[in-house]
Amino acid sequence: MKKKLFTIIFVCFCSIFFLFIPNKSNFPTIVYIPVLVSLITKYVLGDWDKNFQWSYLDFFYWISIFGTSFFTILLFKGFIIAPQIKIYHLSLPEIPYFSQSGA
Repeated sequence: MKKKLFTIIFVCFCSIFFLFIPNKSNFPTIVYIPVLVSLITKYVLGDWDKNFQWSYLDFFYWISIFGTSFFTILLFKGFIIAPQIKIYHLSLPEIPYFSQSGA
């Protein structure tokens, strides 16, 4: 369990780190960083099983690494890097026929 948690935290930190490096490639950042982070994670930490054979755990490993990196990028870009998106409150004009003033 510790190895899985450490892998997820490592993926989050690597994804955030690579967001600060300017992307000069022709690939979109949201595609390029998860691929790069997954390969670095596999090289540095390895995967979750003990043998060199494919198992069902490898499927969950790759899905969790790609998914964690993808959603980390979405959340970090949406709430930290680009908070310039403003939500405007909709204010409707007062209709004179239904106003509370009683005229």
